[in-house]
Amino acid sequence: MTRNIRITVSFFLLLLGVQFTMAQSVVGDYQQRVTGLVVDGADGCPLPGATVYYRDNSNGKYLPKAVTDLDGRFELGFVPKDSLMVSYIGCKTQRFLPTGDSILVRMEAKDSIVFVCPLCVVYPVSGVVLDDKGKPIIGATVKIKGCNTVVATGINGEFRINTRKRDVLEISYLGFKTKTKKVSIKKPMKIKLKPSSNVISCQ
Repeated sequence: MTRNIRITVSFFLLLLGVQFTMAQSVVGDYQQRVTGLVVDGADGCPLPGATVYYRDNSNGKYLPKAVTDLDGRFELGFVPKDSLMVSYIGCKTQRFLPTGDSILVRMEAKDSIVFVCPLCVVYPVSGVVLDDKGKPIIGATVKIKGCNTVVATGINGEFRINTRKRDVLEISYLGFKTKTKKVSIKKPMKIKLKPSSNVISCQ
């Protein structure tokens, strides 16, 4: 009786070991969570609407898994540790291996673009930066939020910068509060900065 129990227990433990090994093998081939950011390789601006694919090991085909949000970000819940692919209109398709839980994908423009997404068309935007008294601020920084594109205002507080319709400008200057403002492509922008309250006074 005791011998039969020992045999049964041993068989049960062996079965559990086999199942555990198989489970480890399956989980080892998958990555539980991957987040990423898709940007324009030329200026670093995020690309919303890019499609992220993963390769199905059973047939080798790429299947759509996620679409980037307005900030160019995506998240994959449980995907194979295999080749991922990102596609975007007017850009070369990128294929890569997920080497970590956070990925940065830089897209490159095709040599010849058949269709251009309206959100990605670049418009020249001009404007002037003034202080709270209406005087021009020379050397104020005008930056596209989330991008590397930045210019400085000239002698009359004027600036000119290439943007997209969805872009937001960040305007800053020493001693003044940073201001954010959505771009206006219909007419020149007039931006007023308020003095910062964080002023250190010596007594």
